[in-house]
Amino acid sequence: MKRFWLRCKTFEGLFSSEIGIEGKTSAGRPFNLFVDKTLTKKGKRQGEVLVKVYGHKRPDGNYGIILPNDPYETSRCTTVSADCIAGEAGEEQ
Repeated sequence: MKRFWLRCKTFEGLFSSEIGIEGKTSAGRPFNLFVDKTLTKKGKRQGEVLVKVYGHKRPDGNYGIILPNDPYETSRCTTVSADCIAGEAGEEQ
């Protein structure tokens, strides 16, 4: 599996080392979770944060991904549309 940057909206986390993120599945359902700040970087769009996820491109053009933590609404393994992926993240730590 490769690492990708997932586009998300951000909100304040409970601790200084984390942020809250909100994304959406390919079916349009939202998901929310807290992630360590070391797995994120600022996106190019206003209010956007990019989160490192593992995943692969599916034959239908969507991406199957594994989120870094369990979201409240779904499992860590979910599918997002291609426009939610901002590119490959590589293996940098």
